[in-house]
Amino acid sequence: MSRRLRIIIAVSVPIAVIAGVLIFDTFVAITQLTGGSRIYYLMGIQCPGCGGTRSVAALLRGDIVRSFLYNPVVIFSFLLGLVFYAEIVLKIFEVKVKIVPRGKVFWFVTLAAFGIFYVGRNLVQFF
Repeated sequence: MSRRLRIIIAVSVPIAVIAGVLIFDTFVAITQLTGGSRIYYLMGIQCPGCGGTRSVAALLRGDIVRSFLYNPVVIFSFLLGLVFYAEIVLKIFEVKVKIVPRGKVFWFVTLAAFGIFYVGRNLVQFF
């Protein structure tokens, strides 16, 4: 990745985040009109995406614990994006550092943890 592209990414990411925060209320209104998750409505179980909108809303309000409880993928994705962004900004200044593990084991453990959470949250619902 060229230095120029890294600078463009470093500048455009904060602008995109600000724009996303500004239009988030419109997105929430649209999702409320659609009636929520079809999987939950039809099958009575929560899909991996259930709670995502509430999680983002809680995160934007600064309620990190509630955001994590609604859907931990949102917090994980936010932190992962923040770390990747930090890597890009550091690379602009010629500091070569890799903070996020790039190996398959990291991603398999992460996916397994999320899978266990999603199955567990549906099992607890039935007890």
